[in-house]
Amino acid sequence: HDGTLLAVGGRSPLISLLDLSTGQLLATRRGQESDITQLEFLPGTHLLASTSSGGDVRLWSVKEIPAPTSLPGFWSPAGGGRALCLSKDGHLLAATAAAGTTRLTHTPTGRTVAELPAIAPISFTSDAANLWVLDREGYLALHPATGTDEPRIIPLPIRAFIACATPDARW
Repeated sequence: HDGTLLAVGGRSPLISLLDLSTGQLLATRRGQESDITQLEFLPGTHLLASTSSGGDVRLWSVKEIPAPTSLPGFWSPAGGGRALCLSKDGHLLAATAAAGTTRLTHTPTGRTVAELPAIAPISFTSDAANLWVLDREGYLALHPATGTDEPRIIPLPIRAFIACATPDARW
């Protein structure tokens, strides 16, 4: 989150926090429902967002040991995975939700902002006004973060189920 910590998850509900320069284990966090599928630091905070194959999305403190905060309304089918991304300021979190949707959540309040017909969030634009996603047909789509306007659809040469973007969301 500040260039000194590395968060590591995997085939357990445990998150390990390591000193990035030495690899030394500094702390562990436990409390996810099942295997960790993705981790992201919330910019400018001491919080870490995590998802698991059990479908839960949680926010963790990297400084303290209290139980994580579970964000409401997320689940995943058995054996399913989960993807998440954060806006540059950390105020919006997008994560896969029920039945092929992606839910946008305001992280300070936990309030749902929008629900989009998308199987995986990829990246917010730098101003957080739009969100790149993979839609249900495997196409790339640029959705307004409010979920109110029609998305811009970009056909891909294959039916994609995972993608990533550069930090500036240009590529």
